[in-house]
Amino acid sequence: MNSRLIIKDHKVGSKSILLTRIREQLVLHRYIDILSHINYDRIIICTENISEVKDIIANSYKANGNITYVNNIDISESDNVIEARYIYHWYKLARLLRKGKKNFEKAIRWEMRTEEDIKNVETVLLRYHMYPIATRINLEIAKLFVIPLKNSRVHPNHITYISLVSGLLACTFFLLAEYKYILLGALFLQIQCTLDFADGYLARLKNMSSDFGMYLDGVVNKVVESFSLIAISYGLFLKSDNSIHLSICLLVLLGYFMILVMTNLKNSAFGRNKSAGFNREATLYVNTLIKKTKSVYTFLETWDTRVYLICLFAVLNRLDMAMIYFAVDFNIRWLFNTMKVIIKSS
Repeated sequence: MNSRLIIKDHKVGSKSILLTRIREQLVLHRYIDILSHINYDRIIICTENISEVKDIIANSYKANGNITYVNNIDISESDNVIEARYIYHWYKLARLLRKGKKNFEKAIRWEMRTEEDIKNVETVLLRYHMYPIATRINLEIAKLFVIPLKNSRVHPNHITYISLVSGLLACTFFLLAEYKYILLGALFLQIQCTLDFADGYLARLKNMSSDFGMYLDGVVNKVVESFSLIAISYGLFLKSDNSIHLSICLLVLLGYFMILVMTNLKNSAFGRNKSAGFNREATLYVNTLIKKTKSVYTFLETWDTRVYLICLFAVLNRLDMAMIYFAVDFNIRWLFNTMKVIIKSS
């Protein structure tokens, strides 16, 4: 391509956006990944931190010979300009660059104007990693009715309370255990999941994030999650009058609450990253297991994945299979956490 590609750095306070870490990766490394897959005759990086940026690119980007570094630049109409103050949808940005487009608005996800914006982006990207399904479906649905509420008097906590009501309605329908009520339960569970994203999104839009709101959101999620599992299991027991379903219910509850207990015990006893006094070989073995199964493990342990599994089995009218899965899954997880605690303390 004959036109120039200009990557224009931006400062938030004293921070250079290109040298900012988001989810433990420099923003600059994202651009390096993109540059590796496109072909421009001339690439110009406009930044005040030339030496630092140059060193990073020299160590990471093989074709760094066609890159020029400047403090200021006059931009012409033929230039393709990427503003680092935006966080882009990287795949869309790369596709637009390959096509030689000059307008990248369609690829913009967030604008970073303050340090608070950077923290919010970090939080949202973490959610995209932890909740891969719901962020692509429920969050997008939430945006449709949350954005018009930006200038309204609706408080984010109001949505959280509605979310709780929706979750409890889902539990009520699951207790009735008839197919039509199970479907309604699944519907209200999806509404609760969507509202769970809506309250946080509205809080960020209105700049009304608070510790109480985060606490309330977490409590509501745990209440809905635990009550849903109880309602489904006990509803199956009431419908079939089969003691096996009651046993499954008890196993699900045992596993669920033991996960909470062991996670808190592990974090309080050793910290999240601390590792003192443990069997090196055993820990290495456990860490290898975690590494090999980390993506699947993280995907399956999140509440949004469980919501979609419940909805899938609800449509199939086989919630008993969902509960068997949760009983096995939860108990394996807490036993696994117990093994980690024992190894670290040995």
